[in-house]
Amino acid sequence: MRSLIAAAGLFCWSLPAMAEVETEKFKLDLGGYLVAHHSTQMFFTSQYLAGVNLDLQDDFGMETQTRSIRLDGHYRLNPKHKMEFSYYRLHTGSSKVTDRDIDFLDVTFSAGARIDSYLKMDIYKLNYAYSFYHTDKVELSTGIGLHMIKTTSGVSGDFTADGEYVVGGTESMNFLAPLPVLGFKMIYSATDKVNVIGALDYFGLNIRDFSGYFTDLRIASEYAAFDNVSIGAGLNFTVLDLAVKKEGKLKVSQGVSGAMVYLSYRY
Repeated sequence: MRSLIAAAGLFCWSLPAMAEVETEKFKLDLGGYLVAHHSTQMFFTSQYLAGVNLDLQDDFGMETQTRSIRLDGHYRLNPKHKMEFSYYRLHTGSSKVTDRDIDFLDVTFSAGARIDSYLKMDIYKLNYAYSFYHTDKVELSTGIGLHMIKTTSGVSGDFTADGEYVVGGTESMNFLAPLPVLGFKMIYSATDKVNVIGALDYFGLNIRDFSGYFTDLRIASEYAAFDNVSIGAGLNFTVLDLAVKKEGKLKVSQGVSGAMVYLSYRY
């Protein structure tokens, strides 16, 4: 992690600066998030189960690729202080005939049963950022904020629950995980039309009902097509390892990577 931040700083100093990093009051990015790879593993215990491991892609056949609307932006309070925000979602589902018995929460699907499943994750981000180094060529900032990850997952089909066979039943779970994060961001003007942006958010947490870590890395480039409008493209990588103690214990490990394409408006 330190090496990545150091490399970003070195990158800023070593490249020949050619343009001005603007201090716009407001900036809004709106576009698509094309998820190229998405993997989710779950481990849970309850009063009925000692421990169950599930891979949502392998066991339920969920798609590893999906699409999402993504929103990012900031409001600059003054040249050194700004509030940043972001929203995107990962919604996927599947229908599969299982070739083995599968336990999900407190129910059991027998081999040969058709399982309809879904996973919905909505990610909200709000950060305060401080620009500790800001010239007309480069802006470096650190921040602190909150990621809110709202997760809902469920399955439906014919299953056994409490010793009884249920036809067309549904079992689901949901939780809201507040994740405090620390962030680092770099904006570099490569030419009078092109800005390069790198951002890293990280957290490690162990309080009350939540523990784990979260890393989010975003690299993008923006081309100023008009005075107030730019076209942007980039990559986003996210790793989440989270334990939630709620009616038992749930552990979620997730990796997401994909491309972003968006329009940016500023004033």
